[in-house]
Amino acid sequence: QGKEAEIFEDIPLKKAGALSKALAFGQNRLLSHETFGSYIVLQCIKTDYEFDLPLLNFDQEAPLQINPVCASCQLCVKACPNKVLNAGFIRSRCLRDIMNKTQNARTITLLGDCVLGCTICRQACPLNAKVKPVQAPQELIELLSFEKLLEFSKDTKTKLAQFIGTNMARRS
Repeated sequence: QGKEAEIFEDIPLKKAGALSKALAFGQNRLLSHETFGSYIVLQCIKTDYEFDLPLLNFDQEAPLQINPVCASCQLCVKACPNKVLNAGFIRSRCLRDIMNKTQNARTITLLGDCVLGCTICRQACPLNAKVKPVQAPQELIELLSFEKLLEFSKDTKTKLAQFIGTNMARRS
């Protein structure tokens, strides 16, 4: 109602999520929400509206608060084909990160039918089991066409990021 708002990209979104205490980290270092699991996209909106919420102090260290369910579950650890989660989180072995940097026969074989990077740990996660699938918008379906994915132009990547977030749409 008459308030200004804009997308604000100048803060570390994972840190903001962790500091908010509304989200917790899984073993895979993805943030999860009790209703939406780890299928979330973080976005910050800067506004002049005054919310009745505590301010976040970005000077403090964000706690690596592991979701209590995740601490004892281990399904994502067992499911990971690259054993990224066996000793904490080894980013350099994560197929999503590898896929963002390079593609080769081994990563493509390990990814199976995942088009935009590995989601195996997410698929194994019981926190995601209650997330109900929704029909994808037609524009997203068109962006995921075989031809668009092969070309993967900057325009396609930008439009795709609007649906799935920039981290999911990254690719070298």
